[in-house]
Amino acid sequence: MNKWILPLFCISLLCLGMTLPCLAWASQKNTPDKPAKTSAKLDQMFNGVDSDDDGKLSLQETEQKAPGLAANFEQIDTDHDGGLTKQEITAFSQLVEKNRREFSRRLQLADRNKNGKLSREESKSLPALAEHFEEIDSDHDQQLVIK
Repeated sequence: MNKWILPLFCISLLCLGMTLPCLAWASQKNTPDKPAKTSAKLDQMFNGVDSDDDGKLSLQETEQKAPGLAANFEQIDTDHDGGLTKQEITAFSQLVEKNRREFSRRLQLADRNKNGKLSREESKSLPALAEHFEEIDSDHDQQLVIK
């Protein structure tokens, strides 16, 4: 059942009109000691993908080396100039993290009996989740593990 936590999360983000980029640093919590580490990881990833060293990632570069970015290219490229900057990637990642926290909060609220699982009845408070309950419930025990 735990293997359905990520698909459950993705369904929620799709309902919000977003998908999750494949960047490990996107899910890191912002703490005073982590910005430098996060920035260093972003710099390393960015420089590895920016093959022409122009300071922007093109769709072609992301398709070749960062499919998670390519899949979300139009959403990340907020100025629609055809290139992703570090600032655009950072802003998108922060928005994804904010949405992840909100979805987690909503899952916790839906779990009325606080057992770490959502029954079909509990899932009704999250319509997009309830709509896909059968698909997510891979072991067909009528419960979705959320912890």
